[in-house]
Amino acid sequence: MELIKAILIDDELSSLQNLQQKLEEFCPDINVAGITQQPEEAIVLIRQQRPDVIFLDIEMPRMSGFRMLDELGDT
Repeated sequence: MELIKAILIDDELSSLQNLQQKLEEFCPDINVAGITQQPEEAIVLIRQQRPDVIFLDIEMPRMSGFRMLDELGDT
């Protein structure tokens, strides 16, 4: 079975760590290809990794999750 490639984006480190731990424990078909707390870095990571799914926090300082998606465009 092919793994689902995921990227995790959240400004809170503890939330990222908890989500990653839960995915590893309960979702063996999901491969976490990248983790970041910075929306600007997430845009680069998404373009490089081309994930199947993105776990994205909406309320982040400097750039909301929705604005980040707008900046990302149709990548």
